[in-house]
Amino acid sequence: MKKILTILIFLNTFSIITYSQGKINNLTKDIYLDSALMYFKQARSVKPVNLEKFEKGKEMLMLINPDYHAQKLLQAEAKSFNQRIYGILIQYYLSKPISLKLGFDSSYTYLQKIMADADNGTDELNKNLRNLLLALLPQKGKNTYATKIHNFLTDKLKHYLLMNDSGAVAICYWRLSDIYRNEGLGEKSIYLLRKSLDYINPNKKINPLLARIWPLDGMDFYINQLAVIGDAYSTLGDNRQSLFYLNKTFKLAEQRLVSPWDSSVYAYAAYHICLSKIQIGETSGIPELIDKSRIMSELTGEFGSQVVSWHIRGVYYFSINNYDSAIAAFKICMNLMEKHSVGNINGYGIAIPKYYIAQILMKQNRFPEAAVLLEEESLQIESDRLTLLTELKLLTKVYLKLKESSKAEATFNKINSVQDLIKNEELKNQSMSFESEKKITEAENSIALLANEKEKSKQTRNYLIGIAIIFLLLALGAYNRFITSKKQQRIIEKERNLSEKLLLNILPSTIADRLKSNEQPIADSLEDVSIVFIDIVDFTNFSEKRKPNEIITILNDIYIHYCPNVERAQGCRYK
Repeated sequence: MKKILTILIFLNTFSIITYSQGKINNLTKDIYLDSALMYFKQARSVKPVNLEKFEKGKEMLMLINPDYHAQKLLQAEAKSFNQRIYGILIQYYLSKPISLKLGFDSSYTYLQKIMADADNGTDELNKNLRNLLLALLPQKGKNTYATKIHNFLTDKLKHYLLMNDSGAVAICYWRLSDIYRNEGLGEKSIYLLRKSLDYINPNKKINPLLARIWPLDGMDFYINQLAVIGDAYSTLGDNRQSLFYLNKTFKLAEQRLVSPWDSSVYAYAAYHICLSKIQIGETSGIPELIDKSRIMSELTGEFGSQVVSWHIRGVYYFSINNYDSAIAAFKICMNLMEKHSVGNINGYGIAIPKYYIAQILMKQNRFPEAAVLLEEESLQIESDRLTLLTELKLLTKVYLKLKESSKAEATFNKINSVQDLIKNEELKNQSMSFESEKKITEAENSIALLANEKEKSKQTRNYLIGIAIIFLLLALGAYNRFITSKKQQRIIEKERNLSEKLLLNILPSTIADRLKSNEQPIADSLEDVSIVFIDIVDFTNFSEKRKPNEIITILNDIYIHYCPNVERAQGCRYK
């Protein structure tokens, strides 16, 4: 009975503790959410936006439990900013805790919804948010997740190709290339990266706030893609091509160096240039290049960059057989990884210091220590299968040297299983690649067809415009001739009337009519004719003593006086 009572008391106490702990956890999460909302409200309550308060809100946002309630509150807060760019940034930042704490499905659903809303908008800010979220889509995870993302990106790529949205097309090609690279299809990955490069506009200016987070267009993005292509060639073992792209990246990045992003790309390119040069035996200038890049990474606080910097320095010393310096560099690399929780695989490259230290220990016949290092590191790099194979092969050799046949056999079997997995993945991805290529080709063919139809439409339109212009010119010519003809007719008519008036002033109308009818000769036989001649006696002296107007008036009066008498006698008068 006492035992039962003790158990019941224990269970009750445990329940109370668990409940209290849950309450504390929920309270903590609510505090982070409330703090984020408070800082964002303070940030937008002044003009311009208080960036310090906004940054604090962002820090709190990263710690929240992003459940449905929190998402609704934060999205409402995002819409309250007058400057929409800050609302867009809140939605972007919210996607990170969703991905970390709620998992792939929740992150994928959230990103899909926000992208759909952004796609419905037509302004540049909506496109910027959509591009950020496209870039943020998770690439690694279970096979079903990778297939989901692949299909989603392929469909989006087709849509953006048809919409002629070059920025989104570039990002889709880039993210698809990541999927193929993660699964070991390096050549396909490079093909897509180069396609991405074709759609980036290096001269495009992007929003300064967005550029601070992730420049996804313009010169910064162009330089970044050059570096990624160089790294991809290095992974395939084509170090000459790798150096071509990385040196191009390095020169462009060196000319800029105006932001932390530029410094990051510069360091990234520098590290991979060093690795490619080591692979082909060109070690000159490597220490100086590493030092310069490391200093930049320390100034910007990029711990991943610092880790890779010390790792490459160790690889350099290893390549020139300076093993003591190599071990010292690798130990600094490991200390940084432990201190700042940096993984072996980060955005700047892969750091496998224990692999190289193990090789040095093997040269010193210290196989047990080498085995411990390789066993530890092989567990940390399982997500990168090619690097994992390299370490497992070396570990097998160590076990054989130690005569631990069972461990050697187990490791060898693991190598075979990883290789089989890679082959199966390659077959699956080749099939996936075929489907993807088919969709992309369909989209590109649709664009070509659309462009063809537009060209035909343009030619038809130009042809019709040409015909219309010809008809218009003909009509204008006919109208001009008609107007000219009418003018000429009016002139001729005017001249004719003037001629007739002059003729009637000289000849009787009967004679004038006969003359116009071309009667030849004009002669009449008259049996009884009376002719009156009027002369003014001494007219010369008369006219000399008078003014011209007086003379004309007198002559007119005389003429008017005799005219009625002539007309009554049916006679003709001649002037």
